[in-house]
Amino acid sequence: TWTYTTAELLDAESRLLAAGRDTSGPVVSYGTVARVCEQPLPGRSYAMGADQAVAVEQIATSGRVCDLLVGPAGTGKSTALAGLLGAWEAEHGSGSVKGLAPSAAAAANLGGELNIATENTAKWLAEVDREASRLGEVARLRAYASQLPAQASVAIFLRAAELETELRRWQLKPGELLVVDEASLAGTFAMDRLAAQARGSGAKILLIGDWAQLGAVGAGGAFSMLVDDRETPPELSEARRFTEAWERLASAELRTGSPGAVDAYLGHGRVAGGDRDEMLAACY
Repeated sequence: TWTYTTAELLDAESRLLAAGRDTSGPVVSYGTVARVCEQPLPGRSYAMGADQAVAVEQIATSGRVCDLLVGPAGTGKSTALAGLLGAWEAEHGSGSVKGLAPSAAAAANLGGELNIATENTAKWLAEVDREASRLGEVARLRAYASQLPAQASVAIFLRAAELETELRRWQLKPGELLVVDEASLAGTFAMDRLAAQARGSGAKILLIGDWAQLGAVGAGGAFSMLVDDRETPPELSEARRFTEAWERLASAELRTGSPGAVDAYLGHGRVAGGDRDEMLAACY
């Protein structure tokens, strides 16, 4: 069997691996992490579980420019992220965490859960591509306005200020954390560009996903590659979505492709059968 790739893709993977091994990024002190992990989370009446607290500590204190959180479905990813947000903002200030997701709906959901600014990943990268042209336009407007009488230049200076505000919206500042949800769906080139932006800005990027779920539509696989490159990647292990013990086990078995999961769902009446029309009607 032949496997094909390109030099460009191999280079992008190498840069991502380097960013994952680079520990010169921003951190949160152990004391701050411990304080947040021991208290009920903001807006919640409970604290994090042990696996969530360990994952938050790993991420917040690692210094890795490109970090990971393996979060299988139902393991309390939102709670862990809320803890990470609390620790990060305690040290780096309010608004120091931004979020991205592969779709507008997913981005809105992430923003609603954490109350942070979020955006669609493709939109973010498209706006980053416009940075050079916006900088040029700001310089042109300011140069033109400086040649005009004060009263005539006001509107032009205001337009330049608007462009600068828009520029800052798509930039990262030193100490900021960029959370990328559903990162297993992100293409390698997109992740490479985001990691490069974080690295060049003195920020940190956190890729959240699950290697066992759907992969990227484009050239992908980098999330699994980064997980494999870590001896003990931050990972949530306790299934919290289910109240039945059998369903917790079946969910874990289904994720790893174990046939035992099928038997469990069949045995508990969770599998429906019929022809196409009957199944479509049942779905609706």
